[in-house]
Amino acid sequence: MNPPLALSCRQREFRLSALNERGQVLLPAIARALEALPAIASSERDEGHIAGTIRQAAGRFAEEQRSKQPSVFSLLRALIALFASDEDSRLGLYGAFGYDLAFQFEPLRLRLPRPKDQRDLVLYIPDEVMVIDHQREQALRYRYDFECDRRSTSRLPRVGPSQPYHATDAVAEGCDHQPGEYAEGVRGARQAFQRGELFEVVPGQTFFEACPAPPSELFRRLRERNPSPYGFLLTSATPNIWSVPPRKCTSGSRAIGWRPARFPAQSRVAGTRSAMPAKSCGCSTRAKMSPS
Repeated sequence: MNPPLALSCRQREFRLSALNERGQVLLPAIARALEALPAIASSERDEGHIAGTIRQAAGRFAEEQRSKQPSVFSLLRALIALFASDEDSRLGLYGAFGYDLAFQFEPLRLRLPRPKDQRDLVLYIPDEVMVIDHQREQALRYRYDFECDRRSTSRLPRVGPSQPYHATDAVAEGCDHQPGEYAEGVRGARQAFQRGELFEVVPGQTFFEACPAPPSELFRRLRERNPSPYGFLLTSATPNIWSVPPRKCTSGSRAIGWRPARFPAQSRVAGTRSAMPAKSCGCSTRAKMSPS
């Protein structure tokens, strides 16, 4: 709900954006942490953003060390170390990971063009988290405040830009494949398996339908038809992403829902937390997020 910070990534370019004044308080501490990070090749900062480039990996890595080579996950580990606290298990990075992140560990030659506006990762660091226990029928809202360089977020408003949903009653195309194109791809994959050129492949196609109802209504319908203890509804600069059962995601873009990573170690950014009962939770598992 109106998070102060957003992180987005495209290939090896990243951007940290302060979404309000509260996020601006946190940027100086983050900038210092990134300056000391060997995986960062270059970075620049202004009042509301930190943008930079992840260094290309040099040399070869053993199988057990592949995830430690320079990548956007090096940046995520630095953020986790900066905000970590043993006193809290809910503050974390919330958002979505794209499939192309795998190419940061496997430098393969790409065959398909990528959209210019594609983002491989979009994560938010919130300062307000609502936790709902369906079995106990209990909802708690956790609010966080931070202090960095003698500046505090305690008296700053928790606000953010809004992005209204624009319904439509028509779509330009119903599918991104022509009739028979998907089946032809499957036949081609089977032949490649026989030649030993493939080990695993996941063919896919995307279908489009007009959506006059808002995403919140579709999310409620999913919960009614397929109850699950976990679920999420995210609003980003690209289409809304929503899901009820784990690992099943509905979206206008290729993204995977990610369970939040807890900040587990000692914190270098002073923070306070308060918990209070949620006043209303009619749409109990809906999360409203500001665009990046």
